[in-house]
Amino acid sequence: MWRKLTSYTEAMEEYGHYPKWKFVRPGMMAIAWSIQTFYRDTIMTDLQRNQVEVIRFYCRSKNQHVVLINGVVLYDGPIPFKDGAYPFAKAVNEPFANDFFWGNGSPNKYMGEQDLINSFINAMADKTINSLLPTGLSSDLDDLIEDDTITMGKIRKVGDIEKWKWFESPGVNAGEMNMFQNIMNLAQQSGSTNAGDSFTPRGGKLQTRQILLQQQEQMQKLSFNMNFLEDLERDRTELRLAHILQFYSIPKIEKITGKSGDEIEGLVYREIQLPNTQLSDGREGTKIVKLIGDEYQNPDARAMLEDDLAVREMMGEEMGTPTEAVAVSIDTFNDFNNAVQVVKYSSYEKNAALDQAARMEFAAWRMEVAPIVPIANPQGLVEWVEESFDIDTDRFEQPSPDQQMQQQMGPMGMQPPGPMGGQQIGPDGQPVPPPQPGAAPAAPKPLAANAPSAAPQGAAALAG
Repeated sequence: MWRKLTSYTEAMEEYGHYPKWKFVRPGMMAIAWSIQTFYRDTIMTDLQRNQVEVIRFYCRSKNQHVVLINGVVLYDGPIPFKDGAYPFAKAVNEPFANDFFWGNGSPNKYMGEQDLINSFINAMADKTINSLLPTGLSSDLDDLIEDDTITMGKIRKVGDIEKWKWFESPGVNAGEMNMFQNIMNLAQQSGSTNAGDSFTPRGGKLQTRQILLQQQEQMQKLSFNMNFLEDLERDRTELRLAHILQFYSIPKIEKITGKSGDEIEGLVYREIQLPNTQLSDGREGTKIVKLIGDEYQNPDARAMLEDDLAVREMMGEEMGTPTEAVAVSIDTFNDFNNAVQVVKYSSYEKNAALDQAARMEFAAWRMEVAPIVPIANPQGLVEWVEESFDIDTDRFEQPSPDQQMQQQMGPMGMQPPGPMGGQQIGPDGQPVPPPQPGAAPAAPKPLAANAPSAAPQGAAALAG
């Protein structure tokens, strides 16, 4: 049984299509033949003037489902889910038994340690306050002072000052502080460890591998509790997936106005939009999934569908959002009983900074051993490290437009030789023919022994 209190307007939007909805009235309900019970009296006081009580009853053995709103039965028929399971999922921190519904929760588990911590904190606080307020003692009965506390800056006249003594209450000592620290350590061990500390016991900074080991120890301690949460997520996802595959494959009846003004009923399937998801080309944007039936069997209809999806993608790109539109046939939704498996350690949030540090440490170690074992694909190593950073690396790896222009013009500002860069000119002013493919380069002609050098003396000195 599932019970919910909601407003009359929200209930009408969800259940208003039932024929018996017209008998539902908001506020407190009164049934003449109902028995006076504690549950009925409590419900009568819970309902506000504009609220209704929605009760859903399920019975798998009889395949019965009842929808009851403020005492009016809107539906009494078979369970609409084809998977045959109850639409509920639960998780218990520490179940008492497999056949028992209830279990031990986290607050109840740590209640003993928390009570002990509270008692020690209160006792230590009282002891510290008493040590800050000393008590005056006197053997002279004439010096009777009924003040509970000593007020600073106040002058009192006494008979004999020598008969006055001060009694100072001791403060919190080292043994009590040590005991309190042991209690705190016990509570931390019962719940979690200090895996988030970033310093060693000696005060040094932890290395990345030490932090990762501490996180692994933390996950092992929390794995017992996380197993129940992962089981809850698995059961919830299986139910949700089965219901999506079942009801998304059922078209809706939509009424549209034709050219003659008459209303025409048509079957329309759902269209799903997934924002901020990874597209097929690796970009992050919006993915549109259009469910289709048998209406796109002929080539003309499929061509119109492809054009419509292309227009949707173009509109998204023009708005600045990468968009991918695909069509999925409902024939793929035949099997409603799908098993879901939770990936190990996927419930824990991944620390991007630790991932970056771990990859950079590996890259530094790999560079150190590169003289012994060369890196065959250094670009792959760089890209692997860059994956952990949410940075557009093309700004650093792609040359700027000015650099591209300089590379095309050459070092002296002239276009390099080639099909698009002009033809080389020889020393005699005649054009040099381009080398033939496969031909060996011509050997340079030796200079005569008595031939004067055409190079300047400075160049000759540098060459020698």
